[in-house]
Amino acid sequence: MPNTRTLPTAHRTAVRVRIADAQGKTPAELLAAIKPAIQGAYAVRLLKSGDVDVMVPDQKTKNQALNQQEGEGYKILRQDYPVEIPGMPLSLGIKDGKGANNNEMIREICNATKKIIPGIAINRIRWLAGNKARVDRMRNGKTRSTVIVSLPTQALQHEVVKRGVVIESQIYDARLYNNGLQVKQCYNCQQWGHTQSACGKQAQCGECASSHQTKECTKERVACANCGRRHRAWQKSECHTFQKYMETISAKRAELLVATARLRNADTSQANLRADGFELVGSRKRGRALSPASKQPLAKKVGRPSLIETAARDPNQTRIQVNCSQMTSSQASHSQANSTQDSSMADFNNLMDEFENSIISSTQDEL
Repeated sequence: MPNTRTLPTAHRTAVRVRIADAQGKTPAELLAAIKPAIQGAYAVRLLKSGDVDVMVPDQKTKNQALNQQEGEGYKILRQDYPVEIPGMPLSLGIKDGKGANNNEMIREICNATKKIIPGIAINRIRWLAGNKARVDRMRNGKTRSTVIVSLPTQALQHEVVKRGVVIESQIYDARLYNNGLQVKQCYNCQQWGHTQSACGKQAQCGECASSHQTKECTKERVACANCGRRHRAWQKSECHTFQKYMETISAKRAELLVATARLRNADTSQANLRADGFELVGSRKRGRALSPASKQPLAKKVGRPSLIETAARDPNQTRIQVNCSQMTSSQASHSQANSTQDSSMADFNNLMDEFENSIISSTQDEL
């Protein structure tokens, strides 16, 4: 099988709307019906759930649409902008499950955090892990887990990422989060990435991959509905499709971590900007070391260094020992060698004189 990779989905700003009788209308009719309610809408996309994504030019237009009242024949679905807060104590009294009411805790968090983020509002708060997973963590000696906080606008989401959130008198760092990071499997078609409540595909068996519901299977054979290998659709460790799905989740998480870092760095850079647009940068010059005794910078002195006697008495330094008797004998030997050399030169000069005299006398005799 060739190694194929799916291109990431293009990012578009959209408002999700529920329109009456949307299934029987064309995209042009849906756009004409929603344009009076959402200013700037330029395209629509009909979803399998029956809802409609209305494309708008920017985030500001989307925020205005989300904050307006519902109109006749349509309902604007509120969108959450979640952040994850790791390291929260498991003893925190967050209720989960259907009908869970955490309004009191949300009110306390907003009152404590509004000193650093005025106007903060929270839609809901929940644990990332389910109740069974949290019980297992506590049984294994773990005391902390991750909390998901959903905010009503992207602007508030970014502020919480940059400044943090105060919970029970402690400030915690928050990171960008996407609900697509949660592992989901559809029990209708057995595919990964969505649940059966939003599935419009044909049913497939999780036991044998045939076209029927899993509960109707006669269990004559075992086959995965995703990768075709001989295992059940929910057996993750043996499924190649699940492993590729987890790779996409890891890539999404890496992108969110990079985006979180960019938000925090942008906030720091903005704080250092002057009114004229220049950024204040601290000195990068390394400071001069101070003397441990005076804690004052050492002045440069001219001349012979001081405290040589004190340094010479340092027990960690090696002393040079000189034997005077050996030095005297060495000097005597050197003097003796010099005198011997002088006498040899004198003898040589005498011989040369005698040779020259003999040559002169013999020449005179010949003349």
